[in-house]
Amino acid sequence: MSFDLGGVARLYNKLFTLPSSLTLLFVTIIAHFLIGVLIWLSHFSSPYLLSELASGGFWGLSVLLSPSLASLFVSAPIVREESGIWTLRRLLGLNLFALFFWSVPAIVGGFLRLLAPQALTGGVIVGVEVMLLLRIIVFKGVADLSVPRSVVAASTQPLLLVAALIFSGFLPASTTLFAEMAAVSVLPVSSGLVYLYVVDVAVKKRLGVGGLRLLYGFLAEWLSDYPHVLERTLSKIGCEEERPVLILKFASGSHLHFVLVVPTVHPGPFKTVGGSMMPHMVMDAVERRFHCVTGVAHGPSTHAQNPVSQSEVVKLIESVLSSLSSNEYVSGFPVSPLVYEEIGKVKVGCQIFGSLALFIVTLAPHSFDDLDPKLMDELSFSLTKDWKGNIFLIDAHNCNESGFDLEPIEPGTQVADEIIMAARGALKKAKKLTSCHVRVGGGRTQVRNAGVREGIGRGGVTAFLIDVEGFLSAYVIIDGNNMVPGLREKIIERVCSTGVQTAEVLTSDTHETNAVSLRLGGANPVGSSIDWNLVVDAALEAVSQAERSMVNVEPSFVVKKVHLKVIGEEQIRALSAVIQQAAKEAKRAIVVPALSLLLSIIPLFLLL
Repeated sequence: MSFDLGGVARLYNKLFTLPSSLTLLFVTIIAHFLIGVLIWLSHFSSPYLLSELASGGFWGLSVLLSPSLASLFVSAPIVREESGIWTLRRLLGLNLFALFFWSVPAIVGGFLRLLAPQALTGGVIVGVEVMLLLRIIVFKGVADLSVPRSVVAASTQPLLLVAALIFSGFLPASTTLFAEMAAVSVLPVSSGLVYLYVVDVAVKKRLGVGGLRLLYGFLAEWLSDYPHVLERTLSKIGCEEERPVLILKFASGSHLHFVLVVPTVHPGPFKTVGGSMMPHMVMDAVERRFHCVTGVAHGPSTHAQNPVSQSEVVKLIESVLSSLSSNEYVSGFPVSPLVYEEIGKVKVGCQIFGSLALFIVTLAPHSFDDLDPKLMDELSFSLTKDWKGNIFLIDAHNCNESGFDLEPIEPGTQVADEIIMAARGALKKAKKLTSCHVRVGGGRTQVRNAGVREGIGRGGVTAFLIDVEGFLSAYVIIDGNNMVPGLREKIIERVCSTGVQTAEVLTSDTHETNAVSLRLGGANPVGSSIDWNLVVDAALEAVSQAERSMVNVEPSFVVKKVHLKVIGEEQIRALSAVIQQAAKEAKRAIVVPALSLLLSIIPLFLLL
């Protein structure tokens, strides 16, 4: 079950992608000028001369703009929390949006004043209601503030606007006006809160956590790189699991040269939440402690195996570091080269390290995504007669052009059956080629002028060269999330032109590169946002470093069982389903605020 990040990404980019502060300020000034002109012309019966247009524009800038800007600095201390969602730029965007909704009934009321003298006042009051309703939904819904804070923050712009209109003489300072505004303001506030409550409960019944808190946590990370709110929410719905982690090390005596770590833990869900930065965090921790080149490959896992927080990744790291200092490793002799078997769309590589049969699965150049962890269990069972030792899978995760639309490969499917058949064939080839003479080298480099926005994580590009009796096998691991079709083949072609017999290009599936680009709805596969030649050059440089560092080594391995709190299979299904359910409830419940506005408008115009 995949998590529909793409749909969420597109939604919130529409809602919260704003122009620069200067551009937004310029648009705000122009909008207030134009709204001032329209209201002025609707209110005064003078000929529509250029001087009247200028007067209306000046009135808009002096009377309407002042409360809009003042409310920024009044509401900012109320809504700003540690997550920093509500910057002045976003508050300015909200104020502009709210003013537009206020201006529509105000302008209509102005033009209707010839039929009903008090229509303009009524239109202004209705606009204030709409403004208040919009702001209460946004502040309570987005920031999940307490009700009192939400009401106070939502009231700043409409109260300051009314004060400016009264002070300028546009509205009469009468007790009747104040009473009418107080009376009709109750409905939008209460209906807005009821509307949000309905949506919140729809999520809470299914997940056990409120939908508003989930939304707030998502936005805090999406907009402000603040993962803690969402991580605390995910921790409440997560479950404990025991996840196997392969640690393959290459050493000379007590000196550790190179390490390959393959967790069956998914590096998600996105940006910096949970395990999204896990590959870099693991390799960085190992390299700091042991001063060796370290690569992290993607084991079979889906979003159900996302750690609920970065603290769970720390548990994984501590387990890996502890293991590397222990004597629990099994000899990795004899070693085979990396050999492949291809069946249908599937290519499976196999390399033997003692009693470990390590398989690499790819469907490139066909798009695919995660491997379900149950597939590794199915493979182990199917190869019981062929192999008595350990079996471990690496998901190459190296071809996807469709963003988030792919489902994990599960046991029982045609592709899964082809993977098992190809693995059996590759294992048969590898068993004939083992040797105890092995040299290994490793290298790491960064892609020039590239970062997360270009689809390259902080881990850069890591390469391992394994020489078995002169047969060179290369592993190139890019710290990225999948790869556009064709790039893998181009890298392999260039690497093999250096004398390497077999090569594979993997990605770590890091999710720190997700949700930073509008491409593919938030997906950012390697090669979609960067010149391919830069990636190829980095891969060649890493392989070159590996060639220069080659030494005779003793391989050994261990499969650690690490207890982590992950989102879980049932919870990820519920989370995906509840997003859709909450959207349906939101559409149905919109009748509540709409009806409240109607109920307040009817008696208001009867009184005018």
